[in-house]
Amino acid sequence: MPQYNDLIAICDHCLRAVDTGDGSLWVDQTQATHAAAPTTWRTTHDGCAAPPAGAYRIPLERVTNWAALLHWTAHLLDRPWLACTDWSDVLLRTLEPHHGAVSGLQPTAPRSLAWGGIGG
Repeated sequence: MPQYNDLIAICDHCLRAVDTGDGSLWVDQTQATHAAAPTTWRTTHDGCAAPPAGAYRIPLERVTNWAALLHWTAHLLDRPWLACTDWSDVLLRTLEPHHGAVSGLQPTAPRSLAWGGIGG
């Protein structure tokens, strides 16, 4: 069964689309464990910025649609360091890229969120 890609990834460094087999969504979990401010999740081509040794890495081919993003969210909720990252911002920027997101995950077909927010 063919898989429809609801999401595309834009590299944080070069601001170009990342082919799904050529990059990852990652966070330095070592930094998240010790940082005073939320640690930022990154979306990068493998050639633009290699994740550090302490990174938690999600290959982009594993997060190409909304269901996968929801699955990863459920999976990450068990990680004690998740609260020390900006994962909730990743989700919001993916849902509402018109709020200034120029990189990261973005919908392939943006839709209006004029429905008024949660449950609307």
